[in-house]
Amino acid sequence: MTDETRNRWKKRARMAVNVSGCLLAPVLIFYHPFVVQTLWNWFVAPAVHGSELSYWQTFGITFFINVLSHSNRNEVLRERRWLRVTQMLEATVPEEKMEELKKTFAEDDNSWSAILSEINPSTGHVIGSTISLGMGWAIHTFLM
Repeated sequence: MTDETRNRWKKRARMAVNVSGCLLAPVLIFYHPFVVQTLWNWFVAPAVHGSELSYWQTFGITFFINVLSHSNRNEVLRERRWLRVTQMLEATVPEEKMEELKKTFAEDDNSWSAILSEINPSTGHVIGSTISLGMGWAIHTFLM
C-alpha cells in the first residue's frame, strides 16, 4: 500500500469518525436515558426498595444533570489557558527547530491513533452506554 493510498484511507476514516459523531449526537439524547432507566429498574430500585422510573422521568433527570454539569465558562477558560501555553512554547522554540517540530506534529496527526482519539465524545458515550447495558443485561438475566 502506497503512502498516498494510506493517507486517503486515513482521511476517509477521520471523516467517518466525524460523521458518525454528528449522526449519533441526537440519538444519544434519547438513548442515554433509556440505558439509565433500564439499569435503574434492574438493579437500584429492587436493591433500595424504591420505585421504578418511567422513561420520561429518567429523561428529565439526565437532562437536569447534564445542564448542571456542563458549564461553557469552564471550557472557555480551559481553551484560553491552552492557547496561552501554546503561545509561550512557540516563543521559546528556536526558528531552526520549528519546521522540524511542525513536520513531526503533522505526521503524528495522520496516525491511526490520532484519528481514533478524535472519536466524538457522543460516539464514545453511545459505545460505553451500550457496553454497560449489555453487561447489565447479562448480570440481570444470568446472575440474578
